[in-house]
Amino acid sequence: MYVSSPKKTFLGFFEVDFVIEKLASKNELKELWKQVKDHAGIKRQDFYEYYKGASLAIGIYFINAKKFENPIELHRLKDKISYLRPPQSYRYLNEKEYETIMLLGGENLSTVKSLNAFSRAIV
Repeated sequence: MYVSSPKKTFLGFFEVDFVIEKLASKNELKELWKQVKDHAGIKRQDFYEYYKGASLAIGIYFINAKKFENPIELHRLKDKISYLRPPQSYRYLNEKEYETIMLLGGENLSTVKSLNAFSRAIV
């Protein structure tokens, strides 16, 4: 999980449980809000504002969230992986990127190896 400006820090990680995708029409957004309102962490008005003008709405459900022992500032990560840029939504990581982020965050190698490839993304 990456927090953008002003912090610019990787705070932790989670496993993706499942993803739902809906058209961003009025009715579909209303249905999506009913599904996520108790878990989304935002107010109803902010939810609708976020999807304003969008054609697609995606909800990523996750499990096993964990905060890094050592949150990783972006400049520290760029020392190890100079080309890595945090995405606007999410991006999959290759094995090297994933292991580097996990180790910089203070995770042990058994945790790093136990998460499946589908979970290896920056959000």
